[in-house]
Amino acid sequence: MHSPRPTTRTNRHVLLARLLLLLLGTALAFLPSPPVAFGRDGLPAALRAERRNPAPTPSGAGAAYPLNHTFDAESVAAGSPAANADFEAPAAAVGTPAANSTFSAPPADAGPTLPNYNFESGDLTGWTPAGTVTVQTDAAHGKYAKLTGWGSTLTSSAFTVDGAAQAFTFDLGYLSTTDYGGVKVYALSGPSYATQTLLNTYYCRACGSWTSPTISAAPYRGQSIKLKFEYYLGDPGIDAVRVQTLFAGWEVSGTFTRETEGDGNVFLALRGGTSPAAISPAVTLDATAQSLAFRLKGLTPSADQYQVYLLSGADFATSTLVKNTSYARSDDTWETVHVNVSPWAGQQVKLKVVLMVNSIGIDDAGVPWVDVPQWGITQDTTLVSGGPTGAYARTNGNLVSAPITLGGGVQQLSLSYRGDGTSPLFYVELLRGADFSQVVDIGGGVITADLAQWKTLRAGVQQYAGETVKLRIRQYMGWGLYDNAGLGEVVVPGWTLTTVDGVAAGQDANGTYVTPSRTALSLRSSDVTLGVVDRPNAVDARYYAVS
Repeated sequence: MHSPRPTTRTNRHVLLARLLLLLLGTALAFLPSPPVAFGRDGLPAALRAERRNPAPTPSGAGAAYPLNHTFDAESVAAGSPAANADFEAPAAAVGTPAANSTFSAPPADAGPTLPNYNFESGDLTGWTPAGTVTVQTDAAHGKYAKLTGWGSTLTSSAFTVDGAAQAFTFDLGYLSTTDYGGVKVYALSGPSYATQTLLNTYYCRACGSWTSPTISAAPYRGQSIKLKFEYYLGDPGIDAVRVQTLFAGWEVSGTFTRETEGDGNVFLALRGGTSPAAISPAVTLDATAQSLAFRLKGLTPSADQYQVYLLSGADFATSTLVKNTSYARSDDTWETVHVNVSPWAGQQVKLKVVLMVNSIGIDDAGVPWVDVPQWGITQDTTLVSGGPTGAYARTNGNLVSAPITLGGGVQQLSLSYRGDGTSPLFYVELLRGADFSQVVDIGGGVITADLAQWKTLRAGVQQYAGETVKLRIRQYMGWGLYDNAGLGEVVVPGWTLTTVDGVAAGQDANGTYVTPSRTALSLRSSDVTLGVVDRPNAVDARYYAVS
């Protein structure tokens, strides 16, 4: 049924009413405004009324959608990174090195000089010869004693070996240019000097030159002895027989020599014998010291091997192996060796280098270093240049950062890593608590480093927001290379990472998105209001979609 059409009279009434309203509005526009009433407080009455009846307070209801529900994602630096996170602060010597670390102090006689030690008297005064022993003169060398034929011996006067004596030294001439030459050297000790001990045997074929052997005097300190030289081969010459300190402040044993390179550099050579070793003077380690350094090179074409110990405690009686049997470089060039001394920082210690196989040279020994500033280190940890962004750390031990305060906006920490050598495996951990003794694995278990390329690990730390923590990189096997460690990131604002799983930002034709940095992710949104009113006997719901 249709409604009746309006009549002509009805239309006229509607038009007349509209016209009257229009005229009234125009007239009101030209009327003067009414006066504004002010109270004693100088405020308009209308404003006082508004204060008595303020606008309603917001209800606090959450948004209908999460913040950043479109996952606008981008990795942005956040918070303060670990100190020296990029490892660009250089390593440096710190504190005072061991005395005579460069072995530049010249040799000195220990105790009285042997009578007629260099035969400059022109005869054998002060010596007891047997067989055929004569004083000869060499234009280049001066006067010396020459032993000729089997049974020929030359024995010194008795002398007491000084407590500071390190070595018996002498010049030995291999005089023949076509045949062998050599001697045996003995120590005569005990009652009536009746105990004869062979110290060493020296020989050389067709050498035609002089050399300067050294024999350790340590076993005879404080004893009265004689030195005896016995003909062995050819026509050997003996000269300049002394008792000396070759390396002031150091303790040396075994077969050792003081040697000089072509450029004048002096070094200590360990060449075998019984328990060959060099022990430094005491070094007081700076509180920041991480290692003691020394230079080392092999002296033979074969595999020269050594060990390093640290002596500490009362009378330095505690010996700790700090570098197990290692090889000198195969090309026998100098290298700098660092041994970790972090546990002994602030204490007095001594460095002991022990020869294991063949021969080695030692120089610039007992120098304290800070190898990786602002980080705690163990084992063999050093800085290496030439990484993707400059210097990086190389370790087979641990790297522990300085304390990091995790700001409320930091979602995750990142780390660049690569492997080196065989089976490089490592853990990444967060150290928490008042003494940083609580360990949290934030790397997701043991990580296998790629040997061919650098990768980036991201670990969620948002659940520890506001805490002061340390980052620990713990090498489990092999060697690890690390850079840009402990950098804070925000990737997806408005969301909270609820586990240690990190996230990464991605982008495609639909815009940005988030993806697991490893294998999983866990994100919590901001609070939302569902806007659902529960009605009895009805299923009320609201659905959210996630792409």
